[in-house]
Amino acid sequence: MKGPRQVIVNARLFDSASGSLRPGTTIVIEGEHFVAVSQEPLQVDDAQIIDAGGRVVMPGLIDAHVHVVATSHDLVGLALQPASLVGAQSSHILRDMLQRGFTAVRDVASAAPPTPSTARSSASKNCERRWKKPKPPTCMPWPTPIHPAP
Repeated sequence: MKGPRQVIVNARLFDSASGSLRPGTTIVIEGEHFVAVSQEPLQVDDAQIIDAGGRVVMPGLIDAHVHVVATSHDLVGLALQPASLVGAQSSHILRDMLQRGFTAVRDVASAAPPTPSTARSSASKNCERRWKKPKPPTCMPWPTPIHPAP
């Protein structure tokens, strides 16, 4: 079954193969599928017409290194927040990325914030592996919060 038909006219299509923009492009979409792309005008019946007004049309961008739940540089404070709050704050990060053209992201090591006990345990074990006893005073149970320079 075909979905609704849309036609985007007057677009500058990004051609990744040539690294150029193709002005005056018409794109025909049926449901979730592109069915025609042309520099020539196309007559399409029963379609919603969208005038791109010369704007660039391109595939969604992919960010391969994102920390979605890193809503703060204060990692200890972040670990102590309820997961529901971290999720709500993360939704703003994802919404803003979508507005910038990113339609896919790869969340790197931040699927869930560490719990305080996990953070202390993990950091202590890593510290103990790196240093022979007695532990130097620089081994902390969790990284010191990072704050941007004033």
